[in-house]
Amino acid sequence: MPADKASMHAAFLELAGDRPIALWPDLPEPEKIGCIVAFRAPTGAFARLTNLRLIHGTGAGVNHMLADPTLPRHLPFARVVADEVTQGMAQHCLHAILRELREHRMYDGFQREKHWQRMPQIDAATWPVGIMGLGALGVGLAEHLARLGFAVRGWSRSARQLPGVETFAGPDQKHAFLAGCRAVVVLLPLTAETTGVLDAAALAALPRGAVVVAAGRGGQVDEAALLAALDAGQIGHAHLDVMVTEPLPQDSPIWTHPGITVTPHIAAAPNGKALARLVLENFDRLENGRELLFPVDLARGY
Repeated sequence: MPADKASMHAAFLELAGDRPIALWPDLPEPEKIGCIVAFRAPTGAFARLTNLRLIHGTGAGVNHMLADPTLPRHLPFARVVADEVTQGMAQHCLHAILRELREHRMYDGFQREKHWQRMPQIDAATWPVGIMGLGALGVGLAEHLARLGFAVRGWSRSARQLPGVETFAGPDQKHAFLAGCRAVVVLLPLTAETTGVLDAAALAALPRGAVVVAAGRGGQVDEAALLAALDAGQIGHAHLDVMVTEPLPQDSPIWTHPGITVTPHIAAAPNGKALARLVLENFDRLENGRELLFPVDLARGY
């Protein structure tokens, strides 16, 4: 059993009180299960759970569940929005951005060469960071960046106003948004509209040498276009936490490209207690006829 799965199971057992908790595939009475909690439903799960009343994701993204043709789309469906997840995502993205702003990749090379040299320090206010996606994760990151003195830009599906953030919206404003970003962080849900949102044209709209941080969902950055932009010097570096195919295939050129830092989809791991609290709260709300927290809009895909 993976450690994260075991810890989440333990959190549910601790917080559920007298509610029975079952761990797939050990379901003694599947007909009595009222809620499924999953990142991706196991094959045949929905057919076995004949009295299901609530579907709950384990993170902010629910694209894997929505892609399941057996998903009972008439049932209530919720996703996870939690401070613990927002903080984890902010930590990951800030680490990538600060390494670039403060040129730590260059200093890593200096250390290997035993070379003592100081580079001029760049003022964060002159190094704008753009965030694609202004949901809970994007807003949380924007607040942290603003506190650190960065100029922050944001792009979303529909217009938003956020204190201290220059905002843009919709396809018509995407390239204007990108043109002013020294770094762009992708934190969008995966939908038909956001698949390939950073394609060759979008990468070309960024200032030369810009940095890409992909932490939303695989498929939002056109990987072939990114590799070409890195080779041409249009993109200075990319931090990829999400890829089209995960795990990343052994023969992928992404592994060995000097312009790419790879992490294995760890930017914001699910927090067991936060997940358990939210799922149990939503199930109580369902039983008492109250509105769910963070319901999924099936038409929008998030």
